[in-house]
Amino acid sequence: MGTRALWAGSLVLALVAVLLCQVLDLRSQVLSLRRAAHEAGEGSPGLSAAAAPPGREARPGPELQALPLATVAAPDARVAALERSVERLEAQLAEAQAASARVQALAGPLRARMIDEHHAAVLATSRNLLSALAQVQVTARIDEDRDGTGEFGGFLELSGAVAGRMAQPLSPPVMSRAFAQPSAGGEVQRSGYLFRIYLPDARGQGVGEPATGFAAGMVDANLAETTWCMYAWPQEYGVTGTRTFFTSQAGDVLWCDCPAYSGPGRGPSADAAFCTATRGGITGPHAVGATGNDGNAWAQGA
Repeated sequence: MGTRALWAGSLVLALVAVLLCQVLDLRSQVLSLRRAAHEAGEGSPGLSAAAAPPGREARPGPELQALPLATVAAPDARVAALERSVERLEAQLAEAQAASARVQALAGPLRARMIDEHHAAVLATSRNLLSALAQVQVTARIDEDRDGTGEFGGFLELSGAVAGRMAQPLSPPVMSRAFAQPSAGGEVQRSGYLFRIYLPDARGQGVGEPATGFAAGMVDANLAETTWCMYAWPQEYGVTGTRTFFTSQAGDVLWCDCPAYSGPGRGPSADAAFCTATRGGITGPHAVGATGNDGNAWAQGA
């Protein structure tokens, strides 16, 4: 509902701009015609004879004859018609501006409501991801080192889009196919937010899920049995959301308010929500109620 109303507001503003341009154009035409009528009315009739050489009688010339009334009346009629058009358009413009004012008055609360809905959707996705990853890990559906202990996966593996580190795609999948279409940067777009999962390499550094999903040898199998994290940030800060969210295998849901996290390719680094003592890594303690590696304060809860 909020999104549709905001779009309607944009259309009203566009209508106001179009009407204003039309009014200004017609006013310009009116001024031009009035000028032409004025010049036609005060021109030749003030002179009575053509200039003549000395000693000769001046005689009327055709260029000095008074202009026919129709010549002057035609612009006057045109001006009157244009003025009526201007009046109609100005009335429409006033109505559109009033509607725009009403929409603008509602825009703030509607946008706030939409942002709250997006935040709630991110929290719901975080809970679903926690459940899905726990299920895959416990059942050892992904077990690259074949030690009987399962590993965590990425969106494409969880949604059954690719086999990834499994022998065949997960069936049935544990997450919606809506998460099976990441961008070229490995980011999944949902509810005005961009999501990306990280798994650890052999040094504990975060490896972001690529557009084609995690493949064999890309992450450390042992560390991937215990560690993962995910970030979600607004597609457009201030419009689709204001908070950047973090969650991990620990079940923590942290958030920060950072305008820099906005849009594709502009999300947090893998270690952003971790304590500064673990710079670069995703296996250390989280910055719960503290400053993370990205310099932002990360709070817990919604």
